[in-house]
Amino acid sequence: MTPDPHVSPSQQKLNDALEQLKHGKPPYPNMDEMPILNEGAVLANLDMLYKQEQHDEPGQKNISPIYAQVGPILIALNPFKKLACFDSKWQDAFRQEGRAGRIKTAWQRLGPHCYGTIEEVYQALQKHRKQSVVICGESGAGKTYTNKLML
Repeated sequence: MTPDPHVSPSQQKLNDALEQLKHGKPPYPNMDEMPILNEGAVLANLDMLYKQEQHDEPGQKNISPIYAQVGPILIALNPFKKLACFDSKWQDAFRQEGRAGRIKTAWQRLGPHCYGTIEEVYQALQKHRKQSVVICGESGAGKTYTNKLML
């Protein structure tokens, strides 16, 4: 296929990754499962996740489309609005998983979430006193809000 001269190389890279993802089972909340993992594929996957419907209730297949993970890294997209995934139902669901000793696999049932990350840290804190969470991103990315949720 001849590259379109009106499309930038970075946009073409994103378009190619999107095409490759369409042949898998996108979107992937756990990006470790993606058939290809590069910058274009990650951006395309996050775009597809973000466009999904937000569910009010946590549970099987009811994941929050603003969160994804790759390895131990949680990726959060700022929705610029209040979502149901920030309410106490979601927080309680992750807390129950932690108390039941299932926090390491909770993302399979509940999806990646900042509540899952902090519950995992809390459970590890019971065994090892030194724990840390690094929150980084660009200005306006939602770092302060995420930090508030996690506290």
